[in-house]
Amino acid sequence: MRWAPKLGITAAKLGLGYNMEGVQKFVGVVGASVAANMMHSATLFDAAIAHVMGLVNRVVPLGDLDKTVRTFAATIAANAR
Repeated sequence: MRWAPKLGITAAKLGLGYNMEGVQKFVGVVGASVAANMMHSATLFDAAIAHVMGLVNRVVPLGDLDKTVRTFAATIAANAR
């Protein structure tokens, strides 16, 4: 079985909370619905779901990761300072 990365906020399982400033920043990035889902459910999401939720902007097969990162880095490096 291949390792599959997961993404989530599991503080609810531990009874932990976050300060309001951090929560507001998170809501500003992902939206209230996604933030509430993640923070209240403590669910771990796979890459495909994270992509649908807008948490990541691209998902590539592991075998293509190095080439994808290098291509993207080259694109950035080719821009003006």
